[in-house]
Amino acid sequence: MQIPMGPVVKPRTMVAGTNVKTGKTDVGQSVSGCGSRRCAEPDMAAQLGGDDADIVFTNPVRPKSGKLINVCIECQKKFSRSQFPKNKPNGDRFI
Repeated sequence: MQIPMGPVVKPRTMVAGTNVKTGKTDVGQSVSGCGSRRCAEPDMAAQLGGDDADIVFTNPVRPKSGKLINVCIECQKKFSRSQFPKNKPNGDRFI
């Protein structure tokens, strides 16, 4: 018996993170669009649970190219700058 599979949704953005209070680590991925639970950061935060302020993130990356991208405006409103690393020489990923 074959189990029908739906279409594979490839994430546009991925981010990893850790809840510093629990030590739990996970990876989040975006769904088309920006904001709410569509971004990789809120997806990862939901998987980790707990207080969003206890999470530290990697910089967002495009999985297809491996390029680091800026944190989107919606996630800049939701999360603190201190929750993301500052990249040198690439600069701060906050706009």
